[in-house]
Amino acid sequence: MTLDCRRIAMLGLLGKLVKRTRPQNLDKLIRYLSTWSGTDKLFMVIQYASKLIVWSLSKSKRAQGVSASLRSLGGLVGDHRVLLRLWGLLPMLQWAESIESERKVSRLALNIERLQALSMTVYYPLEHLWYLADHGVIPIKPATSGKIAIWSCRFWMLYTVLQLIHNYDDNAALIKDKERDIKEEKGVNRLAIDIQRRSIVDDTIINLAYLPLTLHWSLPSGLFSDDAWVGIFGTVAALTQFKAGYSKA
Repeated sequence: MTLDCRRIAMLGLLGKLVKRTRPQNLDKLIRYLSTWSGTDKLFMVIQYASKLIVWSLSKSKRAQGVSASLRSLGGLVGDHRVLLRLWGLLPMLQWAESIESERKVSRLALNIERLQALSMTVYYPLEHLWYLADHGVIPIKPATSGKIAIWSCRFWMLYTVLQLIHNYDDNAALIKDKERDIKEEKGVNRLAIDIQRRSIVDDTIINLAYLPLTLHWSLPSGLFSDDAWVGIFGTVAALTQFKAGYSKA
């Protein structure tokens, strides 16, 4: 009887919390998490945040069980994310085909996207090959599988560096267009400019966080001796992507 009363009280408290939450925010969150991208970003937050929590609990002997559970959860979520990317090459091929037909900010942006499409066209098959080999689906020696994983991350790192250059070029073009509109006494759409700039800033933060990670995974011995750094940079990238995706949902 006491247990039932506690459950009823907890449900009542939960109902009040949900009621105080703005319905549109809850609807927006559900809508975002219903997409593949939203689910992936949530899993990404869990994957990397768990590394930080494990690191923070590493000095406590009492928390060893919790650390082991979180480490398993992070590994499971990370494995699931890679599994869902097995068809990631298809939208990349679609994007590569659309590059030539879409108007670009500059010639530099066009060439950057061409190289990015090429890098991703190589990255995805290598990642798929490593993943299937790592799970025993394809008979490849562990040493060879490790080299495949390293090279896939190197092509991802190339994409990341190119994206940072792309963002710099986009921001320069945005400033140039704004100055031209002011000079020609045209109306400046400040809201549109702010949205574009925010998008560039968010994407720059994401790729600056990815850069040390891709470098770490591109080296045979890695860049970081402590997995906490992977958790820090990964969490920054994950939270920024989740925030950016949620705002557009």
